[in-house]
Amino acid sequence: MKTAAGLAVSACGAPVRPGVIPAQREETGSHGFPTGNRKVHRALEPVDLSGLERICERLPQLVPTAPSVLNHGDLWRRNLVVDAAGEPVFIDPAVCWTWAESVLSMIYCCDPPPEGFFRAYEEISPLADGRRDRMPLLHLREHLSVLAHFGPSGDTVAQVRGVVLTFA
Repeated sequence: MKTAAGLAVSACGAPVRPGVIPAQREETGSHGFPTGNRKVHRALEPVDLSGLERICERLPQLVPTAPSVLNHGDLWRRNLVVDAAGEPVFIDPAVCWTWAESVLSMIYCCDPPPEGFFRAYEEISPLADGRRDRMPLLHLREHLSVLAHFGPSGDTVAQVRGVVLTFA
């Protein structure tokens, strides 16, 4: 895994700088939320976009500062398989340094595995209190990415609106 991570990072040309990731708004975009994308603007109402801006402003209160960790980057149920010996194998990584909760939000919000998966994870690496409540918020980035790439599909707009109503 460490070799694959090093290759993925060096292939992108991005330096690896593990450390603490504060919840803060950056000038170029809030935590990577693609709110400036035309497809996102077409799919959402002005009230939704205003709500997203309020969420971005509140991120320091909504998401605790956490250390960055080496993550799979695209962890959802179809990227978790079992090998011939019955051991879990993670496939199709998009390796990155980010919050553990951000990658866990993908598998939590998209056809989650049995609760034992999360208990086992937290035995090895405990997470801050309130993790479950933050999962939809942290998964918002994925919903906005779907809108940015494909426009409105399925219940993506409804999912974004639900997060906005809950967290803005």
